[in-house]
Amino acid sequence: MKKILLFGLLVLSVLYSSAQSGKEFWLAPPDVTYSHLPPGGVPIYLNISTFGAAATVTIDQPADTSFTPIVLNLAANASHQEDLTVFVAKLETRPTDSVLNTGLRIISTETITAYYEVSNRNNNDIYALKGKNALGTEFSKYMTKI
Repeated sequence: MKKILLFGLLVLSVLYSSAQSGKEFWLAPPDVTYSHLPPGGVPIYLNISTFGAAATVTIDQPADTSFTPIVLNLAANASHQEDLTVFVAKLETRPTDSVLNTGLRIISTETITAYYEVSNRNNNDIYALKGKNALGTEFSKYMTKI
């Protein structure tokens, strides 16, 4: 009985969690060292999935006016992998530990999920992008005390 109850709670928590979904996401893609199977952190992808409604998704870099926005029209319940490898020099935040204008913004007309993928054989990783729901409610309360 406890296992059934635990399973039911797990299923409900997955159904009602929404931190990784949203209509706007920001990312400062990390610099991946060149030594990890040169030339480093390539290929890179942005993976996007829609839910029950079709969505128009715009990928841009607001601080760089030379970056031409990428506009995707995705059907309902669809997934898309956008190859961003050609933009790696403009996207990766290097040198590390610096404040730079390399932020990538993803805006959608409908709720989506998105993750950034470094698909290098020796240093692969994915970064789940968090929507507005992931900000929580306690952060701003603590920031005002600093």
